[in-house]
Amino acid sequence: MPAVDLTQLIRSSIERNSEIPAILDAYSEFVDSPIGPLELQDLESVFSAILANLLERFPQIASKKAATNARNDIISFLAAANNNADRVRTVLKGELRSANKYMATSITERFSRMNAEERRAIDATLRLIRISQEEILFRVEMGKGIETSGTEFERFFASVKAESPTMKELRFQNLVVEKGVFNKLILKSKGHRDNTIWVPSFFAKENSDTLIERSVVVSEHILLSRLREITQQGRLEPIRPVLLRFIENRGVLPEPTEVPSELEDFVRKIGGKYVVLAPLELDDVTQFFDEQEAEQAKIREAQERQRQLVAQERLQIEQVEREKQQQRKKVSIQVPVVEQERERKKSSESIYVGRNLDLDQFVGALNRRLPEKEIQAQVKITGDYFVELSEINQAGISIVGSSGSGRSTTLRRILDGLASSISNSNSSRIVLIDQKGEHRGIAWKYKWDVLGFASDTQSRQFRLPSFLNKEDEEGGSELGAGLLQEWLLQAGMNCSEQQRARIASVIRAQIGSATPESVSKAIIAEPELAPVAQKLAKNILAKNVMMRIFTEDSQARIEMGERSVIFDVSGRGLRDPTTKEERLIASVLILKYLLDSNLQSSIVVLEDVLDRLKSESLRKKVIHYVSRLREKGCTIVATARSQIRDFVGGGSLEILHRLSGEKVVAEEVSGFKMTRQIKNLPIIVTFLPRGYAFTSSILTRQETGGSGNIPSSAIKVEPLQFSTTMA
Repeated sequence: MPAVDLTQLIRSSIERNSEIPAILDAYSEFVDSPIGPLELQDLESVFSAILANLLERFPQIASKKAATNARNDIISFLAAANNNADRVRTVLKGELRSANKYMATSITERFSRMNAEERRAIDATLRLIRISQEEILFRVEMGKGIETSGTEFERFFASVKAESPTMKELRFQNLVVEKGVFNKLILKSKGHRDNTIWVPSFFAKENSDTLIERSVVVSEHILLSRLREITQQGRLEPIRPVLLRFIENRGVLPEPTEVPSELEDFVRKIGGKYVVLAPLELDDVTQFFDEQEAEQAKIREAQERQRQLVAQERLQIEQVEREKQQQRKKVSIQVPVVEQERERKKSSESIYVGRNLDLDQFVGALNRRLPEKEIQAQVKITGDYFVELSEINQAGISIVGSSGSGRSTTLRRILDGLASSISNSNSSRIVLIDQKGEHRGIAWKYKWDVLGFASDTQSRQFRLPSFLNKEDEEGGSELGAGLLQEWLLQAGMNCSEQQRARIASVIRAQIGSATPESVSKAIIAEPELAPVAQKLAKNILAKNVMMRIFTEDSQARIEMGERSVIFDVSGRGLRDPTTKEERLIASVLILKYLLDSNLQSSIVVLEDVLDRLKSESLRKKVIHYVSRLREKGCTIVATARSQIRDFVGGGSLEILHRLSGEKVVAEEVSGFKMTRQIKNLPIIVTFLPRGYAFTSSILTRQETGGSGNIPSSAIKVEPLQFSTTMA
C-alpha cells in the first residue's frame, strides 16, 4: 500500500473545511499545543481541551462537531507521519496560512460586542504578541489563573493593565480565550498533574497587524509628536537611554526607575512593582526611532554623494598637478635625495589614515557646535596622519565609536595599509573576523583567503566543530555552558550564573559524545532549568539553527592556510543571514581555534566582538584568550562601541570617534591618554561628526633602547572604497 502524502492530506482537509472557522480554530490549537510523548499517550485529553476552548468561542453544537472532525483528521495526520507530532504541527502550520484571511475576519467578528476597555486590553495584548521575538507560553496548574504563573506573565499583564487599569485578571483571562487571541489547553504533566497551558493563537500571531487595525483602538500619536518636538529642541539625548530600555524590555521596567519629566505623562506605575509604557505609546517610540534611522540613512547618502563629488574634484586637481610636475621635470630632473628617502619610508613603513587637524581650532569648532560642512573651512589641516607599522605591532589599535560614527571606515583604511605593508615586506599575516562581510574587497585586492559559512566563487566554506565537546583549560563543559548562557542573554532571555553552572554539569556528564539533542534532553530533565530549557531547545539547540554554522563531526578542523585570511561570519550566501548571537558565538570559537592552532606573530583583527559580551564568565574567558594571543606575539586591532582596554591593552593606540551614553562616554574618556587636557572632552565626543576622531598618545620603544611619545591628534579619516567584485 503506497505511503500517504502528509502535506497533501493536510491540504485537502483544510480546503474541505476552509469555511468552517471552528474546525480551523481546532487545527490551530493543535499547532499551538506543546505536544510531547506524554500527550501522545493520552490524546483524548488533548482533544478534550480543544473542545473546552471551542465551547468558549462557538455554540455547543458547532464546537462538538468541530472538535470531533478535527480529532479524526489529526489522528489521520499523525498516522501518516508515524506519530511524529512535530512534523504534523510544522506542515499543518504552513498549510493553515492559506486560511489566514478568512480566520482574521472570523476572529474580528468576536470583537463586535466588546466595550472600550476590553478593546484596549485586546489591542494591548495583540501589540505585545506582535513585538515578541520568541514564543509566549504561560504554564500554571489546573484551577488557577495565569496571574499565578510567575514574573513572566506578571510583566506581560502589567502592560495590559496600563491600558485597562480597572480590568480584573479573571476577566482578562476569559476575554483573551473568548476572542481567540490566546488558547488555554489542559494537558497532563510529567507528574500526571493537570496543567493549564496558555499560548497565543496561531491566527492571532499571523494576523496581529490586521486584528489590531480592526479592534478600532485609534492612537493619537501624542508621544510621537512630543518626541519630535523634543528632538527639534535638542533635548533628546538625556531621555534616549530610558526610551531604548523601554523598547528592549517591551515597555516594562522594574520600580524604582527614574523617569525623565518629559515622559511622566505617558508612564504608569502598576502594583508597586513596575513602571510601564503602554503598548500604544511603545509603538510611538519604535516608530520615532525608525524615522530617525531613516533620516540618518538619507543624511549618510547625501554625505556619500558629497564625498564622491569632492573625490572627483580632487582627482581633477591631482591630474592637473601631475601634468605640472611633468612639465617641471622637463626643465630639471634633479630631486633632493633626502626627500626621496622620506617618501620611500612613508610608503613602506607607514599607514596613511587621514588628515591631521589643528587641535585647538577643531576643539573650538566643536564647542561652538559648528555645522560639519563649515568645519573644513574653519579648521586648518596641518598635514597627513600616519601610523607606523612598528607602533601597531608594539601596541595594537582599538577603534571606539557608536554606530554610524565612522569606525568601520577607519578600520577599512587601516586594513588596507596593513595589507599593503605586509605584502611589500612579506612579514606576519593578518587574521580578520568580519562580522558584516564588508571587508572582502581587501581579500580580493591582496589575494587573501576568505572563509564563509556558504561557499561561492570568492570564498570557501567552513564549519565550526560543536562547542559542546570543545576542550579548554577548564574543560569543555565550562566553555560550552558559557556560550549557551551568552546565546540566551543575547537573545533577550534570562540565564543566571547558577543555571549556567547546572548546564555545565549536564555537558560535563556527556563530554566527548555530547550532541545538541542529548544535551537538550538532559537540560529539560533538570527541574531548576525549566525557565530556560524550552527556549534553549527550541531556539538554539534545534538542528536547523545549529547546522548553519556547526558540523556534527567532532574531529573536524578549520582548514586555514599560510596566507592572510578573513573569517566572514555574516552568513553571506545562506538562505538567511546569521543572527547576532550566532556571529558572536562563532567569533569566540574562532578566537579559541587561533589560540589552539598556536598562531604567532600575526595581526588579529576583531570587528565589533569584544564589547558585546553579556556573560561575565565568558567575558573573562575571552580576555584570557586574547591575552594569550598577545603573549604569543600577536597584535590586536579591534573595533567596539565602548572601551575595550581589558582586551587590547592599556598601551594601545586608541582612535576615538563619536560616542553616546553617559556611562559609555565616562568609561572611555576616563582612561583616554592625551598629551594635554581638553576641556569638556566628555561632551565634545558626543558631537563628533562622522569620520572625525581623536587619537590617544602612546609610548613607543626607540631603536636606541629608550622610549618616545607619539602625541595625541585630531584627525579626519579619509574614506576608502573597495570594489564588490573580483578584480
